Amino acid sequence: AASNMKITTSMLMALLEHQQNNKLTEREAACYFLRTQRDLWESWIPSLTSCLVGQGLYRNAEDEYECVWCPRATASIPGTVPGTNASTRLCELCAPGKYQSNTQSSECLPCAPGTMTDEVGSQRCQRCAQGLYQPAFGATACLTCPGVRTTKIEAAAGQADCVCKEGSYEPAGVSCRSEIDSCSCLPCMQGLFCPKASRIDSMVALDVANATQPAGAAPLVLPGYYTEPADPVSVYMCAEEAACPG
Repeated sequence: AASNMKITTSMLMALLEHQQNNKLTEREAACYFLRTQRDLWESWIPSLTSCLVGQGLYRNAEDEYECVWCPRATASIPGTVPGTNASTRLCELCAPGKYQSNTQSSECLPCAPGTMTDEVGSQRCQRCAQGLYQPAFGATACLTCPGVRTTKIEAAAGQADCVCKEGSYEPAGVSCRSEIDSCSCLPCMQGLFCPKASRIDSMVALDVANATQPAGAAPLVLPGYYTEPADPVSVYMCAEEAACPG
């Protein structure tokens, strides 16, 4: 600011003497002073290569450096002007596992759980497909559900989201939730329809009054078959199909 300009008494007296001797107007004297005292004000003028936060140094078609706003998929980071030690900022592409969907940004953001990107310079992260999951931030790949399991939705964020595929079911027992790697999905028995995420626990709860319904779908008994509540995995064919509507 002009208030920070340091003008000594001797500089001022010399200026007034020069104005009087050369019969200069105040404007002419001020211009003379500024031309001869560039070191007092020249540092105030922004350099064409001193980029602001959100900008980065760019070499244009005339082979000259200038500051431009950083585009999407990049971040404005501290750097130096090539060939010098002068500080500036550079637009750097986002690393794998990170993205930036906005312009003029100073950082790339990590992919959220359930998403990933393995590319350099991503504007967005990709959702983990069905059958895959990812619990961590900043991932470059999704993890595969164990065994023949899949997920009910895309962008699953944990292994607990891995469920049995349609045509199979999860056996009873809480160990299947805590030790999913060792808990296999079993083929659906004849006479049952097992939708995706089927659990025998859910089937048992349907036959118990006021029971808490576990997460997951219940295998359905098909017409012409029946099971006993105490042993839902044993399926029997009815002698008369009309007596067992399913």
